Amino acid sequence: MRILPNQAHELPPQVVFAVAKKLGPPTVRNRIKRRLREALFTVLKSAQPPMVGVDMALVPRREVADCDFGQLCRELESLLRQKK
Repeated sequence: MRILPNQAHELPPQVVFAVAKKLGPPTVRNRIKRRLREALFTVLKSAQPPMVGVDMALVPRREVADCDFGQLCRELESLLRQKK
């Protein structure tokens, strides 16, 4: 995960999911993106203070497609805490 400040300091975060073709066929890659999007939305919704004025780039691994959703949320939350 990469987090960088952006020019619009009051806007919500912009997020890019870089899911490589080597992670699997399109159905698997789409599932990874959907799961990451929902997990990140869940984590950012409860973030205190709210994250604003940043851009994020996430490069997932294949395990994201099959891991427990709660664990995925905890991992993202931990990464966000480290990057602040």
